[in-house]
Amino acid sequence: MVWGAMVGSLVCGPLMERLGRLVTMKFNMILYISGWVFIFSHTTVALLYIGRLLTGLAYGITITVVPVYVGEVGPTVIRGLLGASINLFLAIGIMAGYAFGIVFRWPHLAEIGIICASISLILCSILPESPFWLVKKKNNYDAQKAFKHLLGSATPLNAIKLRIASIQESQLENEERFKMKDILNPLFYRPLVIVVVLNSSQQLSGINALMFYVHSIFHAANFDDENLPSIMLGSVQILGLFVSMFLMDKLGRRKLFLVSSVGCGFCFALLGVCMYFISTCKASLEAPTQNMSEDNFPGTSNTTHYAGLHVDINGQNDHFYHYDSNEAKCSFEVSAWIALISSVMFIVLFALGLGPVPFTAIGELIPLQRRDFAGGLATFSNNLFSFVVVKSFPLLSLYTSSHAVFWGFGVINFMIASYAWWKLPETKGRSLQEIQELFAESPQTYRVRDDSSGHIAKKTVEETMLAKSHKEDVLVVA
Repeated sequence: MVWGAMVGSLVCGPLMERLGRLVTMKFNMILYISGWVFIFSHTTVALLYIGRLLTGLAYGITITVVPVYVGEVGPTVIRGLLGASINLFLAIGIMAGYAFGIVFRWPHLAEIGIICASISLILCSILPESPFWLVKKKNNYDAQKAFKHLLGSATPLNAIKLRIASIQESQLENEERFKMKDILNPLFYRPLVIVVVLNSSQQLSGINALMFYVHSIFHAANFDDENLPSIMLGSVQILGLFVSMFLMDKLGRRKLFLVSSVGCGFCFALLGVCMYFISTCKASLEAPTQNMSEDNFPGTSNTTHYAGLHVDINGQNDHFYHYDSNEAKCSFEVSAWIALISSVMFIVLFALGLGPVPFTAIGELIPLQRRDFAGGLATFSNNLFSFVVVKSFPLLSLYTSSHAVFWGFGVINFMIASYAWWKLPETKGRSLQEIQELFAESPQTYRVRDDSSGHIAKKTVEETMLAKSHKEDVLVVA
């Protein structure tokens, strides 16, 4: 499935560039339906593999085209909320899969998948195509209709035409620059590097490694129900993502991402300490069950074993070995509970920033002219590192230790925070044109009209943002 997702991420770019965002999403729903039909058939193992491949392919397309579409059609004031909702609905879908899995067998889950994908395909028919893509394809008439659908029928036609003209001018300037060398253009490579790093960081943060190990943590804390970890952490993640939806446009993407990555780093550091004590206590609890002999206690001729207390009967105390099993058991349980709390806190903090911000950045930071290629590359890196983390975590834990691996993830999260501190710009309240200008080598001036006076003046993107922060009524007209 992961390999299919990586392929889907790469093929999605050309698809949504040629067919459009909306048609690509409809085609994607057909892929989901086809994949679930193959899984439901399950007459041979080959059909199951084909079904998994198709659903993986569809997932890769989903996490590429949906952030781009949301970033292009979402109003500036709630674009962060809409971007965070992508992760929220992904988490709800995963949670629903866990819940249904308790009641139904997997063939019935495939039926539910077919129904959900069919409903999504029907709902896509009421959505408008991205006006940005329509303007890029020089289809201004349909772009006006799309803007009318998104902004409301009461929106003046002149205001819509001004927005289309602004998009056209921005596209024309970027097209001229991209004709030189795309990879050397700061308007392209700067946001591309940031988006790829953010999407890689989402997986390198260790989220899947934690989910891989969480059943052991719950079991150590005396939770024996195998379904409880998935249900509990899924619920916590949904709650965290729901909160982040409303904080995204209030606090900003940058602040949430920094708080999230630093917090996740501390959670893994604490989790590593707990796992170290758990492994130490476990070894101590198991030690009394081993056979004791004179070889274990040199210089003693007779050793008696009492519930974890080894006493030298001859009274020779040079190699006396003592250990309190009750104390070790208490330390074991305390460490397990702290590890459980750290895991839950990690999920909450991950949901605040590391989860939603990378997908939101795809639709906001990448220039429209190269959003197809860059978006596919970003989500490809996301799926690639997901595969790497899941496959390498058991091996790293085997050859080192689980607590050492968790400490390593803690260090990686602190490194992610350092990178975001230096490179991640704040996009809250900025239009897509203003965000693109942040990566230009020299500031571009915009013709800005003050609605209260009608005066038109040239301002840079920073001056425009300052005017917005003072609640001035400004409109970028070109």
